[in-house]
Amino acid sequence: MYTKKLLTQGLCLMTIWLCPAIFAHQNVVLLTTWLDKKPNSVMQIQPEKYDKTHLETIMAYMKNLETGNVEGMLSLFNCGAMVASSGSGIVKAEGFYSGFLPTIKTGRAEIQHIYSDIKNPYRYSASFHLCLEFNDGSQLKATYVDEFEFSEFNNKLLSVYMYENTKI
Repeated sequence: MYTKKLLTQGLCLMTIWLCPAIFAHQNVVLLTTWLDKKPNSVMQIQPEKYDKTHLETIMAYMKNLETGNVEGMLSLFNCGAMVASSGSGIVKAEGFYSGFLPTIKTGRAEIQHIYSDIKNPYRYSASFHLCLEFNDGSQLKATYVDEFEFSEFNNKLLSVYMYENTKI
């Protein structure tokens, strides 16, 4: 690990270490994250372990969840990309987000951690708290771990697997 000053879009990453058992099937690098609006945030990084574009895509994904931005969300995905969720099963990303995001009135996504697969540089996971208020007045408060699989050809998402815990 080494420290390098980077100006990023409000994303500050700290303390990267190996976590061999976050998920039973893979070794990952844990990037503890928080939002920091200060320019020139200091980051401890292992540049060979992740792609900055992938992290920016994950941040854009969270922002689109908060705002219910269907067009912005779909721009992050390859054509024909899939989403797997406990509520909808395995469906095309376009259908999932086109049906879900327009129902959001306001939202807040608070990232807790971002994980990078050591063996596959195109796979990341993010744990986050999500609070949504829907147009009908109902609310959702849950913690998620979303697994993101990126294309090696254009850095767009091929799939997202969502794991939900409604007890936060």
